[in-house]
Amino acid sequence: MSDAPLCRHCSLPEEDHHEFEREMPEGCVCSPGTWNRMIPICAAYHGGPDRRCLECQHDKGCHK
Repeated sequence: MSDAPLCRHCSLPEEDHHEFEREMPEGCVCSPGTWNRMIPICAAYHGGPDRRCLECQHDKGCHK
């Protein structure tokens, strides 16, 4: 399986089709350009106030 980012509309890699829009986990507020392969948001934020979570690398704002 490739680590290429997939489109949220058709699940094809960026180079295979129309205008590309990355698949993002529900509740994610990270900038789409910061990810190649999006991983799920973990249950609790682990990190400093201006950093990404040490567990899942999502921004603090992604954690509810």
